[in-house]
Amino acid sequence: MTNENMLINDVKKPMNILKMSDRVNPHFGKLWNTKYPYVIAKGGRGSFKSSVISLWLVLAMKQQTQEQHHANIICTRENQA
Repeated sequence: MTNENMLINDVKKPMNILKMSDRVNPHFGKLWNTKYPYVIAKGGRGSFKSSVISLWLVLAMKQQTQEQHHANIICTRENQA
């Protein structure tokens, strides 16, 4: 089998599609679908607030860059002392 045949065979394999919104805690569904530029997320420790927001920011940046826009993200997080 040549390298060219290997590439063609690899392309024909079905792709697994991972929908990120299915991975989000249902408690944060409104946060995931919001159009507001500023969000205050409430929840206890270990509720995945930071994880949900970071996923959303990455996907939002990906969408903007695919539309040929420049994108910058600034994220602040307050730690409890």
